[in-house]
Amino acid sequence: MHGGIFAFWLLTFGGAYAGLRALDKPVSAVELMSENQFTTQRLIDELVPSGPDTSFYLYDLRQAQRTLAELPWVRSASVLRGWSGKLKVTVEEHVPAFAWSDISEQNGEGSVNGEYRFSAFVSKDGSLIELPAGEVYGDTPASLSAVENLRSTISMLPVFEWNGEFSATQAQSDDFLVQYDEITRVLETGELDLSVASLRKSAAGSWSVQLESLQSGVSDASVPVSFELRLGSKDLQSRLQRFVTIYNRGLHRDASTIAYADLRYTSGLAIGWQKQAEQDLTDKKLQGLGKNGKS
Repeated sequence: MHGGIFAFWLLTFGGAYAGLRALDKPVSAVELMSENQFTTQRLIDELVPSGPDTSFYLYDLRQAQRTLAELPWVRSASVLRGWSGKLKVTVEEHVPAFAWSDISEQNGEGSVNGEYRFSAFVSKDGSLIELPAGEVYGDTPASLSAVENLRSTISMLPVFEWNGEFSATQAQSDDFLVQYDEITRVLETGELDLSVASLRKSAAGSWSVQLESLQSGVSDASVPVSFELRLGSKDLQSRLQRFVTIYNRGLHRDASTIAYADLRYTSGLAIGWQKQAEQDLTDKKLQGLGKNGKS
């Protein structure tokens, strides 16, 4: 009895499969339906193949979706059957907002030879996206081009530098986003013509931020402004407010000569001048002493 039922279903499914094979045809093309920054039609052609060796009805759509989803910049992917033997691909990408650099993996420095080594990026929705180890994710032309585009995009973003014992986590990323938003809010409220170039947190929990002149703004200085703001691990908001007050009262006039401003004091701040500024100040003092000597 049971053997007869099994044979019946076997013949039924076998016949359906044979009929499907008879009606089957190769995938004529795979079309990218979405407009993306990193995922191109050329890349889709490499990762989701079409042609005479493929089967339109038996194509493993889930596997194709998994292949696309493994790309570090892809948030989600959909692969569906369309008309005329075509597959339709839609990709939603993560939009990079911040670059992530693990200082602990670089002998305590966020950059090597002036260039950051990025281990991840933070997207606009706050997700921390880790980049796979190694310099490339594939050796095909389209893959290499996509990776180069991704790295180029990340290199132009504000940098989060994490100097901790362990690699990046989503919780750490959330912490950076909170601090970044607060620092940006204080700068904008104080009407400072400065933006955050990088934000660093030490293993001890001490924060520092690299500020630079706004690209679209007009600075009081004749040369671009770029200096470090050392905030420490506590009272960050009050220290930021103190800096804004002092900066607006006159410090902005010397902004282009500042190397760092240290706010880790109960009041005031300490200024570290750039080497050229230190030399200029020394020369002025020596000149002043010389004039006093002559008089």
